[in-house]
Amino acid sequence: ATSMTVPTVDLHTPNKDEALDYHRYGAHARERRLMEQELSAPETRKDCIRLAKGILKDMKATGVEPTMRTLNQYLRVFTCAAGPPAPTGPDRVQKEGGDERQLKQAEELFERLHQSHGMTPDTHAYTSMLHMYCERRGEEEKLTSFLKRMRKDGINLGWQQYNALLARYERQEHYQAFLDVLHEMHQKQIEIPRKYRKRGEEMVEEILQARETKREQEAYRRWSQKTKIRPSNKPLP
Repeated sequence: ATSMTVPTVDLHTPNKDEALDYHRYGAHARERRLMEQELSAPETRKDCIRLAKGILKDMKATGVEPTMRTLNQYLRVFTCAAGPPAPTGPDRVQKEGGDERQLKQAEELFERLHQSHGMTPDTHAYTSMLHMYCERRGEEEKLTSFLKRMRKDGINLGWQQYNALLARYERQEHYQAFLDVLHEMHQKQIEIPRKYRKRGEEMVEEILQARETKREQEAYRRWSQKTKIRPSNKPLP
C-alpha cells in the first residue's frame, strides 16, 4: 500500500450561478455525446471527417471565413475520432486505445488551425483536446503536460473539464488523482456531481480501511517477532 493524502471533501448545496452553469455545460455535454455516437464506428468516422474537410474547403473556395465556433466544431470531429471506439458485443466492453492517426491529426490541428485564421484557441478548443486525452487509454504524460499548458495559457478548469478528469480517474481507479480533483472543485466551489461525491466517499473509506489493515498486519508482525511465534499452516484440531 502506498501513502496517500486524503483531502476533506465537504458536500455543499450549489448556488444559483452553479445551477445555471450545470445546465449550460450539461447541454454542451449532450451535444458532445451525440457527436461521439456518430464517430463511434470507424466507417462513420471516415465519413464525418471527409464531410468536415469538404465543408471547410467549400467555405474557403467561396470566400466564407470560418468563425471560432466553426473551427472548434471542426477540431472536435478529429478529437472525437481519436477516442476509443464505442463498446461492442454482448458484454459491451470498450476496446483499449484509440485511433493513433486521428490523435496525431487532432494534435496538429490544435497547433495550427485557429492561428491560420488569425485566432487563438479558446476554452472550447482546449476542452475538446482535454476530453480526447481523458477518454483514451494511457496518455498519462500527454494529459499531464496538456493540463500544465492549459493553466499556463490561462485556461481555467471548470465543471466540464473537471468532470472529464473525474471520469478518467474513476475508470482507472486512480484514487489520489480522483480525490485531488474533488478537493480542487470544492475549493473553487464548483458543484460536484452526486455520483462522484458518493464515489469519493467510498474511496476515502477504502483507503482508511486499507490503512487500518496495514496497521494490524504490522502490529501482528512485530508481536510475532517479539514472541518468536510463527503462523502454522496446519489446521487446528
